[in-house]
Amino acid sequence: MDPVAPRATASALKTDSGGTGNSGTVSPMQPWPRTGADQPSSTVRSISRPPTWSSLSPKLANDPSLKYTDGGRAFIGWMVVHVINSGEWKELIDAVPARWLRDLSQVADQTGQEWMEFAEELRRRQEVFG
Repeated sequence: MDPVAPRATASALKTDSGGTGNSGTVSPMQPWPRTGADQPSSTVRSISRPPTWSSLSPKLANDPSLKYTDGGRAFIGWMVVHVINSGEWKELIDAVPARWLRDLSQVADQTGQEWMEFAEELRRRQEVFG
C-alpha cells in the first residue's frame, strides 16, 4: 500500500459488489467480521490489580502464622510503620521545608531501593516455595 496515495472514503469502503452485503473490505463504520476463533468468550476475565496495603493489612493481621508468632507480629508492626499508602505522601509534601528537600529526596531514593530489594527477595522466595 502506498502511504502517499489518498485513502478510500468511508462510502467507498462500504460499497458492496453484487448486493451480497460483503464487499471484501472492512468499513471503519462497521465492526470487523467475526470468525469462530475471535468470538467473545462467555467468561469475563477480570484484570488483576495488585493489592493495596489497606486491603492486605487486615488479612495479614488475621493470618494465624503471623498473628500468633513473635516474628509475625513484629513483621506486621514493622509494615504498619513503614508502608505508605498510594498517594499518601502528596498530603504531606507541602510540610517539608525547602532546606530539607535534597536530603529527604536522597532518603526517599534509598528507601525506594530498599523496598525494591525487599520485593525482589519476596519474589525469589515465592519461586522457591511456590
